[in-house]
Amino acid sequence: MNKKVIYFILVIVVVVIGLFVVSKLLKDKMTNESEVVNTPNEEVINPHLVSVNELIVPDQAPGQEVFIEKVSFKTDGDGGFVVISSIKEEVDNQVDNQEGPSRVIIGISQYFSQGTILENFIVKLKDGLEETAVPVVGDTVVVSLYKKADQTNLDSEPMPDVELGGFLVGEQGKPIEVFFKILDNLETTSGFEAKI
Repeated sequence: MNKKVIYFILVIVVVVIGLFVVSKLLKDKMTNESEVVNTPNEEVINPHLVSVNELIVPDQAPGQEVFIEKVSFKTDGDGGFVVISSIKEEVDNQVDNQEGPSRVIIGISQYFSQGTILENFIVKLKDGLEETAVPVVGDTVVVSLYKKADQTNLDSEPMPDVELGGFLVGEQGKPIEVFFKILDNLETTSGFEAKI
């Protein structure tokens, strides 16, 4: 055979082997990356991405739990809790000497550290709530972000009776919270979100 033909066949064989090797490497890389994709209910901590405290809560049906679409705690801020409160309209509130609505805390999440992003999770209402404390259709509910009080060893532990610190506030000095009504028909009204 001619040397040119032999060289041509060798080049073709090397190119084919090279394509198989590159294809296998790319396939392995794509498989490894797909295994790392975040699934719902997975806590993500990435200090390079969490630059805002954020809370997104869609409208809800009545029940013993509140669905949270997304919550994030800034990397350079405080960690905290997601707190569920019902709003009770009172003409004259003798307890705290103020007129108008009062808040009754009905659910508290576990503690989330700074730099946390959490999507698609549920905060259950406190056990043993009186039937009148559980929100029903037409009630107003508020989901707020709170700091922890100065306590130790709170990371990732459920906190049924924790002493909460103050509200987490945004850059404008307002609490980070989302108000919504309990609805019986969720198809017609969209949810709200708060980004600070």
